[in-house]
Amino acid sequence: MKTLGTLLILLSLTVASEAGVCCEELGRKVDLLTEKVDALIKKVDTLTGCPSGWIFYDESCYYIDDTPTAEWSEARSCCQGLGGDLAIIRSAEENQFIFDLMKKQDTFTALGAWIGIQRKDDSKLYWIDDTPVEGHYSAWYSGQPDNSYGNEGCGHILGESSNGGKWNDLECLLNDEGDNPVILCQKPI
Repeated sequence: MKTLGTLLILLSLTVASEAGVCCEELGRKVDLLTEKVDALIKKVDTLTGCPSGWIFYDESCYYIDDTPTAEWSEARSCCQGLGGDLAIIRSAEENQFIFDLMKKQDTFTALGAWIGIQRKDDSKLYWIDDTPVEGHYSAWYSGQPDNSYGNEGCGHILGESSNGGKWNDLECLLNDEGDNPVILCQKPI
């Protein structure tokens, strides 16, 4: 949308300069046009219900902070600080949308992105809204979840690999080696 505003301003400058409009009047017109473009951008954000930088899909807004993050709870806190939470994936279509969104990011690692799955005291996996993962849509990578060594209490969606878009359980605190999952936030509208 910002590109549209820039194009409109450039167009108005071109038309005004060809029409011989003086600089002061041109400046006022550019300011007015800029205000109108900003208002239009806000209106579009209001219509989708998504803040700037978030992407609308099926009654939710999604945001990826493509900073590799070693700790699931840190990723969750980041999303909550933005008014959302880690993503809850309910369908194959939503999973594909999220994977496609991940591929567009500057940082696209093999470990993909943290999602809102966490193992509770009963050793079962739950979405952050307390819905059990078992018995609902899932996209687990073959042999997952496996709770390897009894330490894998959090979930992520795999990134750049032949298994991209599949889920895996993983330790909630990883060693910080740079190839950590990024942060995938969701905000229902």
